[in-house]
Amino acid sequence: MNKWLSLILLTLLCGCFTRSAYITQEKFNNVQVGEPISTVVKEAGEPYSIRKKSAGVEEYTYVESITTGARLVYENHYVFIVKDGHVVGKRIGQEREPGYEMMYQDDPNHYQFPKK
Repeated sequence: MNKWLSLILLTLLCGCFTRSAYITQEKFNNVQVGEPISTVVKEAGEPYSIRKKSAGVEEYTYVESITTGARLVYENHYVFIVKDGHVVGKRIGQEREPGYEMMYQDDPNHYQFPKK
């Protein structure tokens, strides 16, 4: 009886740790021009934003945050250019936090504020 209870409890706990769909650089590179955007959304989840452009073009943006502990190191921005439901182009950008920003942080509740 104890083994069954432990097995059920372990199964329930494992269900709590499932990760939702996300995108990485490898998944981004595997997306081919001409692929339906519905396939991308199915595999990578809902995009961070969808911007409507002229001539029926949309930009689907996904963001991958790279962190060390609680600190953001950089973000990869994956953009799929979509027309008529198919990927017609893609690009990648990277954003980093300015190095000087934490030096001038005056908020004592900020997680990077020096402890005394």
